[in-house]
Amino acid sequence: MPEKVFGIGLSRTGTTSLTEALRLLGYKSVHCPLSLVAFNGNGLVLSTRIVGRFDAFTDSPVARMYRELDEAFPHLRFILTIRPLDKWMDSLRRMRTSFVLLKALPKVRQLANDLCGTTSFADDRALERAFVNHSQGVREYFAERLDKDLLVLDVGAGDAWEKLCGFLGWRSHLGLFPTTATVFHNVCKYARLGPARLATHVTTQRHGPRSNGFESNATSSVCITHTAVDQY
Repeated sequence: MPEKVFGIGLSRTGTTSLTEALRLLGYKSVHCPLSLVAFNGNGLVLSTRIVGRFDAFTDSPVARMYRELDEAFPHLRFILTIRPLDKWMDSLRRMRTSFVLLKALPKVRQLANDLCGTTSFADDRALERAFVNHSQGVREYFAERLDKDLLVLDVGAGDAWEKLCGFLGWRSHLGLFPTTATVFHNVCKYARLGPARLATHVTTQRHGPRSNGFESNATSSVCITHTAVDQY
C-alpha cells in the first residue's frame, strides 16, 4: 500500500495537478478534503476519520493542518507546491468569482481566514503576505527534514515528474505532468463512465529506500473529488 502523502501547498499552486499526478502513480487521492477539518469552540481542528480512506490529500485543508498531521501520524510524506508569486496572484484573480461562492461554506471561510488572514479574495496585500508566510513557515518547520519528509515542488518547472518520483521512490515518470486541461478531460471521462465503472486500475513499479526492490502491478482505484462533492 502506498505511503500517505499530503500536498500542503495553498490553493492555485498546482494542487489539482498534484492530485492527478499522484492518482496516476497509484495513490487513491482526494483534492480539498473539507472533512479533514472540523469546528470546535476555538476554530478548526484536525479530524482524522478520513485519513484511512485515502492515500493522498491536497489543497487548503491539508495546508492548514500540516503540523497536526505530522504530529498525529508517523512516516508521512509532505509536498509543498509552489509557483511564482505573480502567477499565483493572477490565478487567484481569475478565480475570484468561484471563491466568493465557496466562501458561503463555513469551513472554506474559516480556512481562508486561517491561511490568509482575510476572507476577502480582493485583498491583494493580505494574499501576497499569506503566500510568503505559508511557504516560509513550512520550510522552517521541516528545515531538518527537507528532501526526506518534505518536497518543495513547482509543477510547472519542467522537472516535476522527476522530483516527485524521486521523492516517493518511483522508478520512472509517466510523460508530461498533468495540467488543469488534462485533469478536466479525465474528470469528464470518468463522469461519462458512471459510478459503476468509475474504478479503474493503474499498473506501476515502485522502488526506493522505504521499499525492498520493486513492487510491480500495484493498483489503486481512481478517485478525483473536489470541494463541491467532498462531504464525507
